[in-house]
Amino acid sequence: MTEQRDGNYDQAEQLRNLISEVQGKEDTIVQELTAEKNEKDRKDDQYEIDILDLPPRKDIHNHKRGKIQFKISKPLLRLVFVTLFIVLVVAISIWGSEIFHLINR
Repeated sequence: MTEQRDGNYDQAEQLRNLISEVQGKEDTIVQELTAEKNEKDRKDDQYEIDILDLPPRKDIHNHKRGKIQFKISKPLLRLVFVTLFIVLVVAISIWGSEIFHLINR
């Protein structure tokens, strides 16, 4: 309080110090990020494709992409037909008379 009365007290001095610390940290972070980016760019530049080591074009483009074929085994096919048959028999036993009345109209 005595400093405020004297007029020598700067209220924003702490804020200025804090801002300068933050800016200093930001500068170091920016420098670190630029250094990492430069190092990454150097690594990317070092990776080159050896043209002489590639396989022939004929081998790459020779594979034809045809239709997708599904292979269903006989036991699976049999299971599907038996299941459909059982569903049909149950449906007829439940709604049989109603189905026949609709068909005869």
